[in-house]
Amino acid sequence: MAGDREKGRRSDVRPRGGTALHLARDIAQEIYDSGMKPGDRYRSEAEALALHGVSRGALREALRFLQIQGVIKIKSGPGGGTYVGKPNWEELASTLALVLQFSGATIESLMIARSALEPGLVALAARHATADDCDLMARAIEDMGVAIGDYPAYYRAYSRFWNAVADATRNPLLEMLAPALRRLTRSGGMVPDEPYRVRALKHARSVFDAIRDRDAEGARRAMAELVEGYLHDMRALFSNEIVRTVSFADFDPELDPR
Repeated sequence: MAGDREKGRRSDVRPRGGTALHLARDIAQEIYDSGMKPGDRYRSEAEALALHGVSRGALREALRFLQIQGVIKIKSGPGGGTYVGKPNWEELASTLALVLQFSGATIESLMIARSALEPGLVALAARHATADDCDLMARAIEDMGVAIGDYPAYYRAYSRFWNAVADATRNPLLEMLAPALRRLTRSGGMVPDEPYRVRALKHARSVFDAIRDRDAEGARRAMAELVEGYLHDMRALFSNEIVRTVSFADFDPELDPR
């Protein structure tokens, strides 16, 4: 990691007059290079202005951009200031929603992308999953079964299971991308009925069994069967919803079941 940081480090700051976006990039690099952790306090406004030689307006615009991306958190009031954050999959999903909307991407196109991606993802999880990963998956599977008739509780357990699978890949991109794509797909408003949830649970158990047994090809086959059935069912049950264009306005994590 230290070597990566050295490669990314700049020897100086940009000259005065740089745009807010350039400044945001410099601040992000500074935070990364210095090894600051989530919760650490960033520079005061006066220190940042002196270091970067920019206007207060440009600095605040740059910080606001980084706040939207999850890189920093800005607190007001006593003890307020700028603190280091940690971007997560929700920031990625939000950005993707905006980009995909103006690309004309439909909910169905996300499903097709997932059907291409996820069999390989679970195979990777089968190769790298630890006992702790499998314990998390097992508990989530159990909770899904208990909550079959309660969609909000079922969805929470469902998300925990697939997040644990993505984490088990030990691939930072997949750990972020998989939940982001799943959340964007859900923005179409589809709420599967109980018979579908029973079928989905059965397939998830098959995927889990293969991951636990470190059977990468078995996991791949089980996931391919799951996504094939998923596409078929969604096209049959939600034909109107899946042809909708992905919408940034529909991406609201606060609407997720609690």
